[in-house]
Amino acid sequence: MGTQPTDSKALLAAAYLELKKLRGQLQAARPPVHEPIAIIGMSCRFPGAPGPEAYWELLQAGRDAIREVPGNRWRWQDFYDPAPRKAHKTYSRWGGFLDDIGDFDPAFFDISPREAVSMDPQQRLLLEVAWETFENAGYTARRLANSATGVYVGSSYNGYYRYIEPGLTQADHTAGIGNQNGILPNRVSFCFGLRGPSVLVDTLCSSSLVAVHAACQALRQGECDLALAGGVNLLLSPQYYVGMSQLKIHSPDGRCRAFDHRANGIVLGEGVGAVLLKPLSRAIADKDPILAVIRGSAVNHGGSANGLTAPNPAAHAELIGTALRNAGVSAADVSYVEAHGTGTALGDPIEIEGLTKAFATHTARKQFCRIGSVKTNIGHLEAAAGIAQLIKVVLSLNKKQLPPSLHFERPNAAIRFEDTPFTVHTHLADWQAGGSRIAGISSFGIGGANAHVIVEEAAAPAEAIAPADGPSGSYFLALSAKSGPALARRAAQLDAYLERHGGVHPADLCKSANAGRDHFGVRAGCVFGSIAELRQQLRALPEGRRVGSAPPVVAFLFTGQGAQYAGMGRQLFGEEPVFRAAVLECEAIVRQSADWSLCEVLFGDDDRIHQTQYTQPALFALAYGLAKLWASWGVKPAVMVGHSIGEYAMACLAGVFSTEDALRLVVARGRLMQALPPGSMATVFASPAQVEPLLPQYGPDLVVSAYNGPEHLVVSGRGESVAAMMTGLAARGIRTGRLRVSHAFHSPLMEPMLPEFGRVAAGVTYRLPAAGLISTVTGEAVRGEMANPAYWIDHVTAPVRFSGAVQTLLDRGVDVCLEIGPQPALTTLARSMAPDAGVAFLPGLRANAPGNRPLLEGLAELYRAGAGISWDTLYAHARGVQAPLPNYPFARSTYWITPPAPGTASPDRRADRHPFLGHPLTPVANQPGHFGWEATIDHAQYPFLGDHCIDQESIMPFSAYIEIATRAAEEVLGRPHCKIASLQLPRALVIPPDAAVRLQTLLVMQPGQAIRVEVYSQSGRRDWTLNAQATIETV
Repeated sequence: MGTQPTDSKALLAAAYLELKKLRGQLQAARPPVHEPIAIIGMSCRFPGAPGPEAYWELLQAGRDAIREVPGNRWRWQDFYDPAPRKAHKTYSRWGGFLDDIGDFDPAFFDISPREAVSMDPQQRLLLEVAWETFENAGYTARRLANSATGVYVGSSYNGYYRYIEPGLTQADHTAGIGNQNGILPNRVSFCFGLRGPSVLVDTLCSSSLVAVHAACQALRQGECDLALAGGVNLLLSPQYYVGMSQLKIHSPDGRCRAFDHRANGIVLGEGVGAVLLKPLSRAIADKDPILAVIRGSAVNHGGSANGLTAPNPAAHAELIGTALRNAGVSAADVSYVEAHGTGTALGDPIEIEGLTKAFATHTARKQFCRIGSVKTNIGHLEAAAGIAQLIKVVLSLNKKQLPPSLHFERPNAAIRFEDTPFTVHTHLADWQAGGSRIAGISSFGIGGANAHVIVEEAAAPAEAIAPADGPSGSYFLALSAKSGPALARRAAQLDAYLERHGGVHPADLCKSANAGRDHFGVRAGCVFGSIAELRQQLRALPEGRRVGSAPPVVAFLFTGQGAQYAGMGRQLFGEEPVFRAAVLECEAIVRQSADWSLCEVLFGDDDRIHQTQYTQPALFALAYGLAKLWASWGVKPAVMVGHSIGEYAMACLAGVFSTEDALRLVVARGRLMQALPPGSMATVFASPAQVEPLLPQYGPDLVVSAYNGPEHLVVSGRGESVAAMMTGLAARGIRTGRLRVSHAFHSPLMEPMLPEFGRVAAGVTYRLPAAGLISTVTGEAVRGEMANPAYWIDHVTAPVRFSGAVQTLLDRGVDVCLEIGPQPALTTLARSMAPDAGVAFLPGLRANAPGNRPLLEGLAELYRAGAGISWDTLYAHARGVQAPLPNYPFARSTYWITPPAPGTASPDRRADRHPFLGHPLTPVANQPGHFGWEATIDHAQYPFLGDHCIDQESIMPFSAYIEIATRAAEEVLGRPHCKIASLQLPRALVIPPDAAVRLQTLLVMQPGQAIRVEVYSQSGRRDWTLNAQATIETV
């Protein structure tokens, strides 16, 4: 009883400590409320700037991208009148416009042409920019799938549906959903399989910066791990210009003159931009590229002090003050403000008033902070304005320069800059700051919803880890695309990039391209030692190889004695941690029973490597390390073959015995063989029938010890007997060659060692192999015989039946044979036996090849064949700098509906049209060179569809695709003489027993190109699927 209080105190103390520990863990798991947010990727399309690099060039050069309304929007002459507020007219004919907004690559995003043409082009642009933003950050679609990634998109207006509605038919059932603004973020989330919040933000002009704020808050609250934030705006309707003219806010001459005495109104613009956001601590831990840091942000509303559309300077000051507090930053540290800066005589002075009030609570300094507005370059992008401002600031921080704000002569009469902290920045200059470069960004909605964001430059990255490559280090760059032409464009893109960025480190380049980009079905690869060599290969890149539907079947071939050389694997040991760890594991095991160092033998320069007691453990360690390395890269064999001592590493990796037992056997085998009298071995290039009858006359001890091919044997025996045989066979015209070995292996001369070796073998624990093995003792597939000491005892004297094993291997349908050994001995033999088998034979190492180059050449071949590579493991110990490589070159075509003129007849519905072709699709048919049809099929209409079944499922027959393609071509060409030049079926079309299937056929006919026909299908709520691709020739 007397000890209870003490026990209670101890329990309470322990409970308190545990609660404190749990609280710490909980706080560590949840980001702090005001944790900075890293910007780790971005992309954009702005007027005159199809990407971030072009955007910076435009800003740096001080260019104005405003132009007259292009003809593909509307004829401005039909709606223009210089008189303001004239009914049904606009007094502005200017804007910042994007080029080619109707162009899209629907197949890339698994969207059918039918759906693409009726989809809001804002969605199409956003999909492309989202893809590029993820690429820019080094995030692949596979990595993003099912992740807690949020999407926050600012958008306010969609004019496409109103534009296309007159041209729609009943078949355009996706047009309604495809033109809802709320679908914009949902489309991105759906396309990438993202599981985080998917939110549309519509606060008019401030939408995209409010979206950035909302994304930052969601990250801090743990609602998502990553967030894509941005905005999009297109100008498709003259009526919108007409309506805005009634507010009299357009600049009549199309020039935004922010803060200038000549400011006379806004200029509208188009654009789309996005940034990828992540909590700073996690971005640092994950070694993401950090472009800039959002320190804090705030949003508010102007209230009712002024009119609905009139800005409130007091609210602006409160907003900026809140953002500074959230950021933990003093206004005195802000050296640049990217202003809302619309260029209106009323709005500009109010904005400066609000900024001045906010800064005055922190500092009394005057004109220390520069201010500018990107609207002077590209116009007011409305819902996308804020993201255009943010991306400008991020670029400026990275370049450490401030571009000019345009069209400023002297201040608006209502602005006295000398009494403010600000001065308009009018020229390109280095961004000087007393400390870290920090900027504020303001975006104000016309309805009073305001946002302000504080952005700081990223800290200088830690010194990149230097690659382990010596002067002879090599690199592997993977290239892929969804088509051959796209692959060629990728190669040209990269070559042009390297011309501009020749200083990029090859290790950064390859890691960014290989681990940070998606991999597609048409592949190529370059193995190179310098950027100059890479550029030569890119310019001469052969046509890419299309991978099969299944990954290649890979076989490992484990080399035996005779291929060893001093220093084999030495450079690999220094460069590859996985290989080094495996060899060191073997070193430690050998040291337990031997008085010599395995690494000294492997990587030294003395002749011990050719003495069998050292050769055998060395070859085992090399093979074991190479196989472990390949496995870490994602290359694992479906079947393995070992030649002589090579079978030990093979069996160990298949789980027949442990590494310790394997090396116990190998060390004993080598030691016992070394103690035997010396012998000799020679290669004989003749058939067994020619050689075996002759052997007794040269010595009774001679035997064929290896059958390496139909006319490729190895004979073992005493040295004098082998010498006599070589002389005698040479006289008969039979070519021979002595092997560099110390003993007559796989011959009766090995028999004296068998009793002691048998005792060692009996002490080993055996298991059935966990992988497919082929024995070179029998030449057949292994069943259970290797899990028995008798096999390994017989293995000592039995001949190596490699040729039989190769035939068994080929019967397995392998695609790639990869040698696991010091040089290409077995792959050379196997290739000679099956030169036309369609199998790739790849070396592991080569004696005179520099370092890792042979391995990388093998990896490149495996990649081209469709093997899945574990890029993260491959680059786990490499440099960590993300290179800003060119984005994927989309294969765009125009998808744009031109409404029919009033009174135009409805689409043609010929009675004799093929039922699987169906009726024409008017929106597609309105595109030059594009023709489309749609049909619905099911078992009720066409019972014969049930006659073609595979695995009890009705499959669209091959002949049906031929009929569809030829009839489509005949309708377009007006003649029946067409033939199929090629036909590919990427995916089978399964026709459900109780549901209809929609078919869409697209024919594309462009000058100088083959006629292309594609057949898509959709059933139920599934996505559209490409089932057939054909090229047509006329006869």
